[in-house]
Amino acid sequence: MLVGQIASTTLTLFNIYAPNGYDPDFWTEISSLLTTKADGRVIFGGDFNAVPQPSLDRKASGDSSGTPSGYPQDASLESFMLDHSLVDAWRLHHPGDRDFTFFSNPHHSYSRIDLFLVSLSTMPLIPTSSIGDITWSDHAPISMTLSIPSYTPAWSWRLNSSLLHKPEHILELQQQLRDYFLENDSPTLSPTTLWLAHKTVIRGHLIQLGSRLKKQKLASLVSLTKDLSKWETLNKLSPSDALTAQIKTIRTAIRQLLGEDAARSLAWSKRTYFEFANKSHTLLASKLRNQTRSKHITGARDGEGVLHTSPATVNKLFTSYFQ
Repeated sequence: MLVGQIASTTLTLFNIYAPNGYDPDFWTEISSLLTTKADGRVIFGGDFNAVPQPSLDRKASGDSSGTPSGYPQDASLESFMLDHSLVDAWRLHHPGDRDFTFFSNPHHSYSRIDLFLVSLSTMPLIPTSSIGDITWSDHAPISMTLSIPSYTPAWSWRLNSSLLHKPEHILELQQQLRDYFLENDSPTLSPTTLWLAHKTVIRGHLIQLGSRLKKQKLASLVSLTKDLSKWETLNKLSPSDALTAQIKTIRTAIRQLLGEDAARSLAWSKRTYFEFANKSHTLLASKLRNQTRSKHITGARDGEGVLHTSPATVNKLFTSYFQ
């Protein structure tokens, strides 16, 4: 459970992984936390191992209808939602639709057990919610848009070292460097200026190269995801071994593409800890940065003594004070 503020909006976030079976004590404990600790708008997200409406949210192999009676854990979830006035965000946006977030290979059945449950006051802030395709695991990702005013943090560029792993990219960069120095080296330009300016030029080229590769990769992912969605839809309507095999093939291709990002992140972490673990460098700076953040100004009072916590208003107060 996490209680905090985003742009002066108080939120309580619960990350849920419910027991795989009937366990009333679990929901009693969550109810106690919700009653005594929660503040502001409430959002639950996670694997509930239960569905709100069995007739719509469960589907067995070869079964056109749902499971009207459901399971005991479904009844526990329904009672919990009613007791605390929680609503199923996806269901409110998709009334009557049938889609699922989990596929059980042993039982060849689908269910929608991954949910966002929100308080009634939170629902007006949620314009969209959706269910993705099952790719990495046997669960599908779920997403929900939360419309809260926010600031976009400053962006800082960092070299994507994977761009230097392919020979064709290195040759392209070498040609860019040769062209730059041939076109810009002149007696009227100091060597210092020439050298400093080339960094900006190469950085721009690297950003362009990374953007191009990202678009190509995204196009491949979109194409594979569309194919996966098509076969998933057919398999949900009429499950078969042939469709399941086709789905697994597409998932493998998607995992290979996404695995490149994971490998890059892992390599960066390993490199950082190997190089700086025993030095007063990046890791120490990260710790010191947290101390700096702890001094962040979160509120200011105006001339009448009224406290303001909105970042935009705080900035205006400081601007008017120093003008």
